[in-house]
Amino acid sequence: LDSFTERMKKLEEEHSITQAQLNELVSVIEGIKSNAESLPKGIWAGLTKNRMVSILKKIAISPEGRKFALEAAEKFLLGTKP
Repeated sequence: LDSFTERMKKLEEEHSITQAQLNELVSVIEGIKSNAESLPKGIWAGLTKNRMVSILKKIAISPEGRKFALEAAEKFLLGTKP
């Protein structure tokens, strides 16, 4: 989760996501980490999956998320740099 957070911070620095999206994501990740100690593994895994999918959907449908996805697909498919 920490490395994922660092990758998302890098995306914010590159203006692929907004500061508000990054803050929301970091908040969700901190909640997930704190729940890891108090919940049984199976319940924690289910909650974590649902929360991560939810936040990533929010980012993906934003204008910044769509732009990032388009640039990543272009780079991957065409071998070009955005």
